[in-house]
Amino acid sequence: MLVIVVLAIVAIVIMIKATNKKQREEEIEWGKREMAAKRQIEENKKKKEREEAILKQNQLVEKYASSPLTREIIRTISDGTGRKPEEITIYNDHISGCTNGTVRTYNFKVNRIPIFDSAIKYDGELIDESCLVRPQVAMAAAINRMLGGEYSINDIAKRSREVETYRDGDTRTIYGYTSNYVIMRLKPTNNF
Repeated sequence: MLVIVVLAIVAIVIMIKATNKKQREEEIEWGKREMAAKRQIEENKKKKEREEAILKQNQLVEKYASSPLTREIIRTISDGTGRKPEEITIYNDHISGCTNGTVRTYNFKVNRIPIFDSAIKYDGELIDESCLVRPQVAMAAAINRMLGGEYSINDIAKRSREVETYRDGDTRTIYGYTSNYVIMRLKPTNNF
């Protein structure tokens, strides 16, 4: 009789442990699903932000390309002979063009045009520059389109990476992007 009671108690303990183990496995699985759902929501949010930024950037390019002011800027920085500037530099407050060694500048302040806003972003993750609205790059793309797409466009921004180390040994990396200027150069057509 005692053996039957002990066996019954052992069987009950084994059943409780099996039930607890199954519940823990279900909780772990549920936690994994919840984390995956949160990760998916975060990815969708970033994707949506990226698409919105690209749309805004494209709208800015269209705005500048259709503006008569952009044509005036091109006329001002060119030499008037129809020759395209070899190099065009776009800053927040002016645009310069160099044709045959002569630099001509279109100053926004003199012509009472609002200056471009700088694109500035600091984050703990690598910065996807296509997610930033950069008016200088948009103006460069518009000018390039208007001049036949013969220019290479380089965004000369200040990019940084700082690593902070704390007393407890943890480290944190901060990435930065600050727009500076955009340089456009005619693509080479002659080879050596």
